[in-house]
Amino acid sequence: MPQKSKDAKKRTSRPGKIADLPAKPLKDKAAAVVVGGGSVGDDAQLANIDLQNALQKQSQYVQMLSNISRQTSDSASAIIRNIK
Repeated sequence: MPQKSKDAKKRTSRPGKIADLPAKPLKDKAAAVVVGGGSVGDDAQLANIDLQNALQKQSQYVQMLSNISRQTSDSASAIIRNIK
């Protein structure tokens, strides 16, 4: 591992900075997030996929209703033409 310059040591030695925290607990927490599947990000992605699926189903439903309405209108128009 390369040695830190004097300036780099000064930057990391200020109290209250993340660099002052022990590296081991931070690495353990990061590993737990990775091992746990990064649940926050994964949950958001799954929620997004669920929302996309719901929107797709709604769009298909609206398209189906539109097709039924158009077909009903076309049938009514054909009946009226045949009566004349």
